[in-house]
Amino acid sequence: MDKGFDDLNSFLKNSYEKNKLKRKKKNKYLIILVNIITIITLIGAGIGIKSINDYKDEIKKTSEYEKSLLNRKPILIEKEEIKKDLYDFTELLKTNPDTVGWLKVNNTKVDLPIVKTTDNKFYLNHNFDKKYSTFGWIYVDYRNNLDNLSKNIIIYGHTYKNDLMFSSLKNALEKSWYENKDNLIIELKTPKDNYKYKIFSIYTTKKTDSYLKTSFTSQEFNEYINNSLSKSINNFNTEVNESDKILTLSTCYLNSNNRLVIQAKLEN
Repeated sequence: MDKGFDDLNSFLKNSYEKNKLKRKKKNKYLIILVNIITIITLIGAGIGIKSINDYKDEIKKTSEYEKSLLNRKPILIEKEEIKKDLYDFTELLKTNPDTVGWLKVNNTKVDLPIVKTTDNKFYLNHNFDKKYSTFGWIYVDYRNNLDNLSKNIIIYGHTYKNDLMFSSLKNALEKSWYENKDNLIIELKTPKDNYKYKIFSIYTTKKTDSYLKTSFTSQEFNEYINNSLSKSINNFNTEVNESDKILTLSTCYLNSNNRLVIQAKLEN
């Protein structure tokens, strides 16, 4: 009887140890899997294999850098011989000759200089000082002309889980934001002129959508506008016709396959 009990006890003990070992192996594999998923997620978000602390540090530095640029905001030139208000971009152009203007979107963090170069790649990962940055900078499509406004000025910026670059444009999806009429006016200042655009469409779409066009025939433009209006989250009662010029702000939404698009027509 005692021997049978000992054998049973030994069996249960061995089973427990085996199960314990299996659990350890399972937990080990689970930890490895979680780490792999984390790395893949970070890479997908454009963070690469940097540590979370490095990433947070870069967010802090970039945020401080954005704020510092407000001190270099173009100053109004007040001269009698100038019949319209112009702003002095001298200091910004010294910092970066690619500077083409200053963009402001009310009740967002977008109040920054914008740049333009010969492609749409460089400023994906370089800041205003042309130094490498995960967050890149806000830039105008290389096909556009801001001296003689293109039919559709397209401006790009990254979105992350912070308020840097175009991240705060997600505010525009909130009813409380777009029902505030002041928020519907987007300001674009350039060394040669100042423009105000009125929002006529806000929508989300796939990155494969053909909204990134800069030139059109009259018929193409009308079709383009009608398509934009049909996708808008709200009817802004802003008429757009074939003689108008427009502005398009484009950024990622939720993931790299989706886009948030804000479009406005030139008012002045």
